[in-house]
Amino acid sequence: MVTVLARARLRQAFFDPVSSNLVFSVFHMDLDQIIALLAARQQRATYGAVAGLLRVAPKGLMQHRQHSNDDSWIVSADTVVARDARQGWPTGYIDGDIDPNCLVQCQQGFEGVIDNTTELQNFLQP
Repeated sequence: MVTVLARARLRQAFFDPVSSNLVFSVFHMDLDQIIALLAARQQRATYGAVAGLLRVAPKGLMQHRQHSNDDSWIVSADTVVARDARQGWPTGYIDGDIDPNCLVQCQQGFEGVIDNTTELQNFLQP
């Protein structure tokens, strides 16, 4: 028998496909707050990891935003070279739009990029 509390927790849960975990969360950050912390801590995270926390589709996550240095910390996880996507790089950006420290990390490869929702949630905790 599922209790009322258990049902409420399940409504707050989501499945993280990268780690294959059911994640229980009461997450209270918006996209701007996530970006601000990633930029301040100079940490790249994938569109999928960020979208998973916000419970939105990765493809539409940055759709109505102008390219900026801070936004460049959210990057592609794609391993297949698409029209304007490279693994570990912000999609559609030219080098001049990318934060200089982020650009150095992009040039060094995908290592260190947060690519799952659980890891990102842990990283963003105070």
